Amino acid sequence: MVNNDDGVAVYDHDRRSIELKRVEVSIIIPLHRDSARFQMGLQRFLNLQFSKGYEIVVVTDTETVELPKWIKHVTTGLNHDSGPGVKRDKGLNVARGSIIAFIDDDAYPQEDWLERAIGIFEEYPNLAALGGPGLTPPDSSWRERVGGAIYESRLGSGPLRRRFRASHGAFLRHEDDLPAFNLLVRRDALNAIGGWKTNLYGGEDTRLCERLVEAGFILAYNPGVVVYHYRRPIFTPHLKQIANIARHRGAFAHSFAATSRRIIYYLPSAVTLSAIAGIVCIVSILLAWPQAALPIVIIFLLAWLTVALTAVRKLRWAALLFPAALASHHICYGVSFVVGYLKSDRYIGGAYGGSPSTGLCE
Repeated sequence: MVNNDDGVAVYDHDRRSIELKRVEVSIIIPLHRDSARFQMGLQRFLNLQFSKGYEIVVVTDTETVELPKWIKHVTTGLNHDSGPGVKRDKGLNVARGSIIAFIDDDAYPQEDWLERAIGIFEEYPNLAALGGPGLTPPDSSWRERVGGAIYESRLGSGPLRRRFRASHGAFLRHEDDLPAFNLLVRRDALNAIGGWKTNLYGGEDTRLCERLVEAGFILAYNPGVVVYHYRRPIFTPHLKQIANIARHRGAFAHSFAATSRRIIYYLPSAVTLSAIAGIVCIVSILLAWPQAALPIVIIFLLAWLTVALTAVRKLRWAALLFPAALASHHICYGVSFVVGYLKSDRYIGGAYGGSPSTGLCE
């Protein structure tokens, strides 16, 4: 793919020819760190089945990244790690498409990603933004698949698991909060609200969607608009990510973001408190009645196996770790949500006023 002043040269599906087309979609990727996986993911974009022109804009803080010639490379010029919102705004400044497609640097699209999404935009001219699921890639390691199984499980994500798993049907669901790993927005809508306007590293997509809704725009979700999104491996990388997400969600719940005040976001904190109370009760019982140890152990093992069986089809032998991963996920989220709620100024800074907050890249 080669850019010029009039359009973009797009490889056709079988790679046998190149055709110059006008840019209809600009794909913006904020790159945090270069990696072999990111470079391999870039090559998958060449397989996109899209009859119209598109360009890919990769945004980094420095120029030290080596990228293919068909990628438009933009830098922020900052000497520190900027948030993805800052990078996306920088990419928006040079993007030429009427639809801006945002995808994370650890994700890659299904071949019909753009074809499906643009078809929906054409069918619904009043639709401003569209999101879809991020599925666990088939080549993920077993530790990444355990992390993915948490997001895909009812026990892990409840009704939000639709964001992480394949669904049948082509329904369009009204939404007011869409994740940025798979988000397409009309340029006119982004221009109307001034872009992302935040240095948040976590929760920046919630803030953008909130501002779009406040401006009167319509957002929707479609399960057929698919990307593949690599998970952080269990345990430490996954828990660091979920802690960052939860702290920002808690801060948003404290600071007027209605979409973050739904009961599902408070549940892990409630479950964590209940678990602590349960452990205290069990210890008290064992101190008063040591003979209860055996039935308590049996009940615990049965509960462990029951939870593990819910993931055995996805994880096989690794399902034995699923209960521990699930419990640590919810405890980490529950504690971090409370921390974010109590220290909201630290985690969202001036984001609600439109000025960048600092010190948030984790």
